Amino acid sequence: ENVKIMTKTLAEGLAKLYPDEDENFKKRAETFNARLDQKLKEWINRMDPYKGAAVIVYHRSWPYFLNRFGLAAAGEVEPRPGISPTAKHLAELIKIVKEKNVRTIIREPYNEEKTPHKLAGETGIPVVLLVQAVGADAESTDYIAMTERNVKKLQEALSSVAPAQLG
Repeated sequence: ENVKIMTKTLAEGLAKLYPDEDENFKKRAETFNARLDQKLKEWINRMDPYKGAAVIVYHRSWPYFLNRFGLAAAGEVEPRPGISPTAKHLAELIKIVKEKNVRTIIREPYNEEKTPHKLAGETGIPVVLLVQAVGADAESTDYIAMTERNVKKLQEALSSVAPAQLG
């Protein structure tokens, strides 16, 4: 929903700079937002089976995304941004994974891989790499493509571990 607001605001700002293109900017913003509305319905439908699922995040960088799809962050790999987890913290995360039936670990491309993969090895849940920037990988050519990629990857990770496997 915030992207739709930003798109409209950008179109309005560009129209002030280039008044002759006002209608073009408005039309393109409306077209983009209509595409986004269509995809959002699809993504919500695809993620609906996982509503309420718990995940571990590397740090608190996915609140809007998780909220949109009804997922819950059960814990963070980094206790605070930039602070590596201690052995005690990792032990607490392993306990959380079992108690809260956590389904996956989310990390970003710029996060180190070793700790999330160690946690995955200890718990049997997958690590999923989600991106936050257009162009972060070959699939993320625009905002909609990036979000499609993230939904697809998260859906694959969540479906790879049945809740009953984790008890």
